[in-house]
Amino acid sequence: MEWGPHLKGLLKAEEQGIHVPTLDTMPELDDLLAQYWDAFTTLDSAREWGQGFPQPIRLIEIEAYARMKQYARSELDVLIRYVQYLDREYLSRQAERKKARAGTHSSH
Repeated sequence: MEWGPHLKGLLKAEEQGIHVPTLDTMPELDDLLAQYWDAFTTLDSAREWGQGFPQPIRLIEIEAYARMKQYARSELDVLIRYVQYLDREYLSRQAERKKARAGTHSSH
């Protein structure tokens, strides 16, 4: 999750022949987990922002993604669970970063 937002750029650099050491230690997800990560990153790029902070991915957006990708109804609950779990982790890390930045600004 730490380097996830930069992954496309890192992969592009590697495709251009630049060695990217970070990619040497990148974890590999099995196909099942990769599909949930792909869902999260797609939905993350379309998330709303409010007051300078990312908002949770809405359930309606997850359901729309599931329809677009033709998930079976029986798979929807699992998709929702994984995307919401990743989203909570992402939002928690964003809140920690915001708090840390606020702390560095208040100490000056």
